Amino acid sequence: MEEALEALKLLPANVILLIVGNGDAVPDLVQQANDMGLSGRVIFKPKQPYHEMLQYTLSADCGLSLDKPLSPNYKFSLPNKVFDYIKCGLPLVVSDVVEVQKVVRRYDLGEVIVDHQPQSIANSVLEVMKKSKHFYKEQLLKAAAENNWEMEQEVWKQIFRKYL
Repeated sequence: MEEALEALKLLPANVILLIVGNGDAVPDLVQQANDMGLSGRVIFKPKQPYHEMLQYTLSADCGLSLDKPLSPNYKFSLPNKVFDYIKCGLPLVVSDVVEVQKVVRRYDLGEVIVDHQPQSIANSVLEVMKKSKHFYKEQLLKAAAENNWEMEQEVWKQIFRKYL
């Protein structure tokens, strides 16, 4: 998220970054935002109950998933927030980690950044904003219909049937 803060400086003044959670990095991010003069454009919210967090997600224009492939765990991760964004009809700006970029590219749900440079992030956010949520609506609906627990449980049931 450090690079997202740097990217925010390159985006129009009406763009706001919302960070929800209580991770170890949050105090440093708050300090960085203050030091950069961005405290009015960055909103920090503590961890929220799921349905309340979704209300924030629903009001957004774009979702970010900017994990760096620093370990196999991150390289092959597929964070739940990606599916929350899809479910809420949000286009995405994501890093080029294996599984996340596969979902975004398969359905054309937004932009995959080539690196974590602030300019790359800002350019991708601008591209998503230029196209707007409406542009991605059909793709997001298709992705939501194909990527949910109702669909996945059938896959798991077939696997378990073989062994039960």
